[in-house]
Amino acid sequence: MSTQELDHNYRYEIKSPDDVSQLISKFAGKGKSNKVIWLALIGVFIDAYDLTTLSFGIEQVISEFSLSPVMTGVVASAIVCGTIVGNLIGGWLTDKIGRYRVFMADMVLFVIAAIVAGFAPNVWVLILARFIMGISVGIDLPVAMSYLSEFSKFNGSSNKAARLAAWCPMWYAASSVCFGLVLA
Repeated sequence: MSTQELDHNYRYEIKSPDDVSQLISKFAGKGKSNKVIWLALIGVFIDAYDLTTLSFGIEQVISEFSLSPVMTGVVASAIVCGTIVGNLIGGWLTDKIGRYRVFMADMVLFVIAAIVAGFAPNVWVLILARFIMGISVGIDLPVAMSYLSEFSKFNGSSNKAARLAAWCPMWYAASSVCFGLVLA
C-alpha cells in the first residue's frame, strides 16, 4: 500500500490496481487530460483518413503515374506494409523513449511523409512516402489508444480500449465524407 498526494487538499491510498483505475477516472476530463484525449483522437482520425483516401483517389494516381496493375497494387499496399513495420517497432520505441515523444515524433513524421507524397515527382517517391506514412500509422495507433484508454472517462469492467476501438467505423465514415466534400 502507498499513499499518493495528488493535489494540495487530498491524499489517496493506493492498495490495488483498481484504486489506480478509479483515480484516473476521477481526474479524467480535467486539465490536460482533455487535450491529450483530443490530440489522440485527431491522430487516430488522421490515420483512418489516410488509410481510406487512396481508395477514392486511386484512379487519379494511376493516370498521373501511368501505373500498371502491379504498380497500382504496390502503391496501395505500401502504407499497409509500413503499418506492419510501425506496429513491430512502436512498442519498443515507446519503452525506450516514452509515449509522448514517440507520439509527437510519429505525427511529425506522418505530416512530412504526407507532404512528400502529395508532391511526389515519380511513383517510387510516392511508394516510399506512403511506406513511411504507414510506419507512422503503425506506431500511432497503439500509442493513441493507450492515451485514450488512460485519460478517457469510461468506467466499468470492460476494456476501455475495446470500447474506444468501436468508434473506428465512425472515423472511416468521417474520412469518406471529408473526401466527398473535397471532390464536390
